[in-house]
Amino acid sequence: MAKFQTNVAGVTYYEIDYRSIDNKSKVQLIPDPHNKHDKNAIKVIITGKQVGHIKRDLSSTLCEEIKRGSKVSARVRAVVGGGPGKNYGIVLDIIVDDGYTAVRTNNHLGNSVKNSSEEIKVVKSNLPDFSKYHSN
Repeated sequence: MAKFQTNVAGVTYYEIDYRSIDNKSKVQLIPDPHNKHDKNAIKVIITGKQVGHIKRDLSSTLCEEIKRGSKVSARVRAVVGGGPGKNYGIVLDIIVDDGYTAVRTNNHLGNSVKNSSEEIKVVKSNLPDFSKYHSN
């Protein structure tokens, strides 16, 4: 699972009521393959209205993850800017869940631990100690 932040691109091209957007607003990321500027474009929809796109340098990577079957989701982190002579902006938290790096904390197999190589290792905590039966 990967989590990161990004600004929504193109918000100045849309009429947005920024006062209605907060961290509880529903966010949808919709691939936009017919976009004339970018075949990997991803629309950002907040509470049913388009507010912009994912930045071009990130959208191709997210499209690849979607094609691989990863779950890509987002939530509003903040609405920034505004005021005299300043544009508003929307910051999103993006979550990419590929289904492989989620770590189980406790289950019937024991505790699982993720090491630095992204492998998941299950540590059995309730096995009997067989070392006393080992002969040299």
